[in-house]
Amino acid sequence: MGTLEEKISAAILKNPSSLKILRKKAGVTQRELAREVNVSQSLISKIERGRTTPSPGLLSEISKIIASKLQSIEIRASDIMGDLTEVDPSDSLDKVCELLLKGKRVILGRKCITHRSLIKAAIENPETPLTAIPAIDAAEEAALVEEDEPVMRIAELLLKNEVVAVARGEIIVGIITREDVVKAIRKFMGIPAKGGI
Repeated sequence: MGTLEEKISAAILKNPSSLKILRKKAGVTQRELAREVNVSQSLISKIERGRTTPSPGLLSEISKIIASKLQSIEIRASDIMGDLTEVDPSDSLDKVCELLLKGKRVILGRKCITHRSLIKAAIENPETPLTAIPAIDAAEEAALVEEDEPVMRIAELLLKNEVVAVARGEIIVGIITREDVVKAIRKFMGIPAKGGI
């Protein structure tokens, strides 16, 4: 697979505009990058636009700096969690179904209602319309993490759980889905582990 530096170098050579994307993900301006590699800002701009190809030495230096900045990023639960929609115990599963189909993350107190738990409740109540099944019948305990939990641990939990609930003390403040983690993986070219990617 190669090191992160090698992946960055390969990405820049294949598609020079990826330098701009990676630089921005790393939180580095053209000016800062140019200063760190001892070249002009206009040269960095030309590389990003594909107007010039960096020398192997310059490419290595650029990749080293971008990799270093990306590796210092540590993504936490609070960075990727989604907003919540709270329902009442007496609300119908029909209402919950509508919310889930709109992409909402549904909670009932300290429990979550997911597509899986809704299907399970419907199976357990055959021939009962969703309008007659209370939301509480589909509420389940979810894997629970604090807001500062690293994304690596969340990814591991999502291998066995449909969602992960994020708590601040006794209150659930967010829900994380597999989609949230996949977005983070894509954004940072892999799963950021503690102190790096």
